[in-house]
Amino acid sequence: MVIGIVGVFWWYRSDQKTPETLLESLPKGVDIVLNDVHHESTRHGVKEWVMDAGRAVYLNSENKVLFENISATFFLKDGDTVLLTGQEGVLNSKTQDMEITGNVVARGRGYEVRTEVLSYRHQKGIICSTVPFVIVGSTIRLAGHGMQFDFDSGRLSVQEKVRADICLKIEELRD
Repeated sequence: MVIGIVGVFWWYRSDQKTPETLLESLPKGVDIVLNDVHHESTRHGVKEWVMDAGRAVYLNSENKVLFENISATFFLKDGDTVLLTGQEGVLNSKTQDMEITGNVVARGRGYEVRTEVLSYRHQKGIICSTVPFVIVGSTIRLAGHGMQFDFDSGRLSVQEKVRADICLKIEELRD
């Protein structure tokens, strides 16, 4: 019986993965894979954005981080926030630029943007898209192809195929 217990213990210990074997099991080019990730970007001590993801794959040689089930909150200078969600994302670890894809939704300032691809340009402080999008607010629905939103100025630019539906309430016209 002692030999059986020792045998089971030896088998259990020999089956444990060492750090070296875990690293060898990663796909080629992948430096590390993490689940339930939280990342923050600050500039001069001011938090610019935070991001949470279900999974992150770091590709250090390419300066990229690949994310799954991403949620990013951007903190605007006026105190407002913009929340971005999507199925996948790619962060450039040098520039802090990111692209979010798959059922992308951005919410902030009383509006909601829906598209399939949305990019964040860190140095410019903008989000942009080159594919069809829809923006919905309490009294407006705006659709188009290609857009850019500047966080600092609050200015939205639409590139082409613009359609706007505006709902004016009769009560507002009487005042």
